[in-house]
Amino acid sequence: MSLTLAATDASLAQRIRSRVADGAAIRETAEMPAWLAAEIGDASVQALFESEHAHVAILEDGRTVVRRARG
Repeated sequence: MSLTLAATDASLAQRIRSRVADGAAIRETAEMPAWLAAEIGDASVQALFESEHAHVAILEDGRTVVRRARG
């Protein structure tokens, strides 16, 4: 599953975790890149995932921020 194509809904974090368990090259992390933190600002993050190609931040308010990974 490409993180850039992930649908946004209440079960998104669980769906991504299921993909991780199935061996997808995605990992859940607590380390947010500075450029993503600057974009999110003070919003509380419920879950953060990263792959080689993208980062997904699922916020407490229900929003999801999906951005291409930066080198």
